Amino acid sequence: MRRVALLGLLVSTPSSLALADDAEKAQAREHFKQGKILYNLGKFPDAAEEFEQAYRLYPDAQMLFNLARVHHEAKNRERAIFFYERYLSEFPEAEDRADVQKWIDELRRDDDAAKAAAVPEGAVATQPAPPPDRPGLRLAGWITAGVGAALLVTGAVFARMAQSEEDEIEAAYRGESVLYADAKADSGGDGLNTMTAVALIGGGAALLAGGVMLYVAWPSSSPQAAIAPAPGGLVAWGSF
Repeated sequence: MRRVALLGLLVSTPSSLALADDAEKAQAREHFKQGKILYNLGKFPDAAEEFEQAYRLYPDAQMLFNLARVHHEAKNRERAIFFYERYLSEFPEAEDRADVQKWIDELRRDDDAAKAAAVPEGAVATQPAPPPDRPGLRLAGWITAGVGAALLVTGAVFARMAQSEEDEIEAAYRGESVLYADAKADSGGDGLNTMTAVALIGGGAALLAGGVMLYVAWPSSSPQAAIAPAPGGLVAWGSF
């Protein structure tokens, strides 16, 4: 960027300030001198601080231009635009108004372009390695569900046997309640077959549900996705 000469009350020490003898204007002159030296050395943040001190002591509109130039050189676009606009507002008859407006427009375009850039130029999107597949868990799901189904079938067989035993006792002692009760007690109450059926059916149902969950909850391949730069923004892709 071409270095632009600073403007204002202290560049050429106009008579309004050179002849002033009050303390604040003298301090403003010193801050400006230090700011100009720092500006010429390329130490823009330090120069901006000196110019701000000078403006606080002697708020001349041309000092706003100096602040804008410092931030412009330092590529602080938002602050440069702010001080350029304040300069034009406070000094509407400025001879360099067209140039200042041109700089404002350029800074706005640069700022918009910087904000629109989602990824640095030349960056390459990388696809993270997918987690390793676990086919063993899907196989375990099949086996668990199969064992559960087998237990359900076995439980149903025992339930049928218990019901048949109950039917035989009831048929043998129909109408003889005392003998029926004694015979049922001799057979073991609800019967071993009944208890076995309940246990097998309950366990089989739990194993079947667990096996199905293992199989369904662990897909055969893990989802993969990536984001890559594209003209005007980003593009996302993946397999699920």
